[in-house]
Amino acid sequence: MKDVIEVATEIHSKIHLLAKGRALLQERAEAKAKAIGEYYKAKAKVAMQLRQGVAFKLDGVNIKDPPISNVETLTRGICWREKIARDLAESEYTNAIKGLDSIKAELNGLQSVFKHLEGV
Repeated sequence: MKDVIEVATEIHSKIHLLAKGRALLQERAEAKAKAIGEYYKAKAKVAMQLRQGVAFKLDGVNIKDPPISNVETLTRGICWREKIARDLAESEYTNAIKGLDSIKAELNGLQSVFKHLEGV
């Protein structure tokens, strides 16, 4: 069984991890916002270029002067790298939140153990 000092040390460690995690979460939030913006910017740029007759090549297929109804679908395909970067940034942000939630749950458990040990 753990003693009060061990549990207090673990509590301190979790608090330190949460502090580091807040900074990491801020970085991930900024990366997510930037990736989303870059994706939308790339799509808008490609849509304008398609409308102006600029040709694109997607997996060896030439795309030039598509019907307006296909532009949205084509921009997503042409901007696939930006979409992957966007999705990755969103996933990293979500994972950071879940990681912090996990640390908070561990901290709560340790605080409960600490209260019990203090009472003994």
